[in-house]
Amino acid sequence: MNREAAYRVVKNTFEAVWIVDDEGALSVTNDAERVVAELFRTWGARRIFYQDTDGDWDELQHEGAKFTGFAPARHLAP
Repeated sequence: MNREAAYRVVKNTFEAVWIVDDEGALSVTNDAERVVAELFRTWGARRIFYQDTDGDWDELQHEGAKFTGFAPARHLAP
């Protein structure tokens, strides 16, 4: 069984990418380090916003491919 978060991209711009949790083994919240690294490889240094399974929007903050924390982002929903 794959022990990773499942998510899908719902919007992307030159500045940011928005993803939503899908039903995976882990949530994006619980797999943030891997998700950030994966998205950084694909999208570069864009900001990353995600909608969790409760429907709340947050930002996955990062420096390069390294996850550095969460920040509320309800006002930046796509």
